[in-house]
Amino acid sequence: MPRTLKTSLLIGLFLGLNLPAFAKMEFIPMLDASLAFNATGVKIEQTDAKGEPSTSHDNSSGQNLYLYAAPNLGFTEIPGLWITPALEFEYAGANNMLNIDDEAFIFSKRYNLYYLLGLNYRFTPIWSAKLKGFGRMENSLESTDETVETGLYNYRDLGAWTEICARYGGRALPMRTRLGYKTYLRNYPNYTNADFVTEYKKTVGPWPKNLPQDLHEKDINVNELWLRQELTWGKLPFLTNLEIHGKQVNYTEMPAIQEDGTFSNDLRQDDYLELSLEFPFLLHKYHQLELDYSYCLRTSNQGVYDTNETVYLDKYYNYHQNHIRLLYNFKLASIKVGVFPPQGSISVANQRRQYFSRPSRQKANGDDATGQYVYDDPHWENNLDFGIILRQKLFAKWFNVFLSFHSIIQTSNTNIEDIAPYSYQYNTFTLGTAVSF
Repeated sequence: MPRTLKTSLLIGLFLGLNLPAFAKMEFIPMLDASLAFNATGVKIEQTDAKGEPSTSHDNSSGQNLYLYAAPNLGFTEIPGLWITPALEFEYAGANNMLNIDDEAFIFSKRYNLYYLLGLNYRFTPIWSAKLKGFGRMENSLESTDETVETGLYNYRDLGAWTEICARYGGRALPMRTRLGYKTYLRNYPNYTNADFVTEYKKTVGPWPKNLPQDLHEKDINVNELWLRQELTWGKLPFLTNLEIHGKQVNYTEMPAIQEDGTFSNDLRQDDYLELSLEFPFLLHKYHQLELDYSYCLRTSNQGVYDTNETVYLDKYYNYHQNHIRLLYNFKLASIKVGVFPPQGSISVANQRRQYFSRPSRQKANGDDATGQYVYDDPHWENNLDFGIILRQKLFAKWFNVFLSFHSIIQTSNTNIEDIAPYSYQYNTFTLGTAVSF
């Protein structure tokens, strides 16, 4: 008997023997979709060639489209088992492009497709587990000379994650503990830095024979591990969530740079450790506050060799970061449009990133065209974020319109015009519709 025919018969026999389990399925679809229009203005503050403060303005507008579909499947003969495929698509449009730093764009056009296939299984009332495989394809345009296919920062993800969850404590003090692990590869097919290779040959020496000429310096392999504890304090109107999250980013082609500008035998590696606390608090059944805090520590074996200054900047990417956010969710029950009250949220957040040894770069006087490294004033960035969104359901619970405003004010002690403008203000208004069921 041919092997393919034998395999087909065995699969058919297996499905036939298990037909009752597969025939009695529970189907719970989930769908979220939104269409919105936005207008954004930005003010950038730098120091010009004369050493004087310089301010520029720019703006953009575009459309946003979001779609999420998850046709979840459960089997009544196998209690606790769910098959969970999902598809997510997001498009963010812009009629103007503005890049402020490597992978930091104020205006860009972006297409993102995320797909997932996995299963959830509850072993007992206490223990459950998830196992997911996923992929992501993102294409982005940051300049007018790029196309969707040739975007420099287009990337592809392929990976998997798993999580084990335990619920315990009873009604008096219900708790949940999650332990998870994720791994994935990220590839930037169009990001090959020819200028970097040319500069290396010119200022350092011959290009190493063990490295490709089209070095994909941004390709990475990421591994993440997290432990999360969620506590409900009985009848008290607040929760406490604590999480510790570790991430290791291994560069698959980019070596670490040594003090003389040459490459070491070790590839670049960045490590992140993040601690976070969340305190949701129920003020009223229509009003909720949440206070969040997180601390992040980043270390890297990568330094920077500045060929213009002929100086090596060790531990260039090492920093620690504090982030705090206050979120207020509300529903105006006394006001109704039709039969539905308006609802919304207001958030205020501040993030302070302090580099340990990266010097800031500042102008010494008006004749200083490029600025100087200031070693006793390490580089810092402060980001103040404010957002408000109002939602109104119209003729059905699953359909609503929304209006939002988002503002970011970023400041830094580095503001030289020939490098990334770290100080800017960003304001966006968005009007859209959404369906969810």
